[in-house]
Amino acid sequence: MSGDLFLLQRMQPNMRNVRQLLVLVVTLLVGCALPPGYRPEFRQINASLVDRALQPLRSSFTTPPDKPLGVYMGVALDGASPAFDGDIRRARNGLFLQAASGPSLLLSNLQAEPQGDPHADFATMPTAARAAGQWLQSQSVQTNRTPFAMVVIASHGQDDMLMVRAGKTQILALINGSYINAFLNDFGAVPTIVIISACHAGSLIPALRAPNRIIIAAAASDRVSFGCGADSTSTVFMQALLDKELDRSFSLEDLFIRGRNRVIGLEMRLKMQHSLPVMDVGSDMEVFAVTPLAKWSTALREFRMSKH
Repeated sequence: MSGDLFLLQRMQPNMRNVRQLLVLVVTLLVGCALPPGYRPEFRQINASLVDRALQPLRSSFTTPPDKPLGVYMGVALDGASPAFDGDIRRARNGLFLQAASGPSLLLSNLQAEPQGDPHADFATMPTAARAAGQWLQSQSVQTNRTPFAMVVIASHGQDDMLMVRAGKTQILALINGSYINAFLNDFGAVPTIVIISACHAGSLIPALRAPNRIIIAAAASDRVSFGCGADSTSTVFMQALLDKELDRSFSLEDLFIRGRNRVIGLEMRLKMQHSLPVMDVGSDMEVFAVTPLAKWSTALREFRMSKH
């Protein structure tokens, strides 16, 4: 899908989408910038970083039967706060790497110019998703096991929109739920966990909902999240959701309920409007959602058996 056309192709002629289109036009004019991935001076650097980021997908992973096999994709869309970059690293280190084995991909717009990790842009997001999807399919065939995918997306958000901005000043573009769903579809029907750390994150759920997905959103569709200041290492929501040391006797539902209660408690103390985090569980993932992380391999085997 062309990055230039993704939003126009998906929009329907109603007032909300007209407003979103006007916001997009204004941000592009004010930022005087093309969407990320289109700046000629960054293309070669980003292409090299993408190739390096995809190297783990070309390696073989051998894990014991009781260790789940998965792929992690973290996408920090907005560089205005280090909290978003911190979120994708906290989720990788504090959840994925402690619960599973497999490659991880980090796409980050923390810096104005791509450096350690490739930018999250209209070229790298679908490229990374396709590569991850191919890896998931190959592992399913080669190991006769069901791997899973975990995707964490962090940014500033509004109704069905997330900001894409490299560094603190280059306001570049907006993406919507349909665009995100398009690259999630490259993972196929494997169990997929999606965590969205953004204001109004719940508004993306209708576009992303699928039987094989669990979606955790930092805020309800009509609420803002908080905790992404200029010096924040991660958002309040992600800190509440994940401790540095993972208790593998917890399920995803346990983690979510505990995290939501922590957020509510802080909001009450600060006399802030509740952000109301949301967890949406697909029909094929109900057992997986309540299974302790230590028993994910069993849940994945049962998922595979139910599909054959």
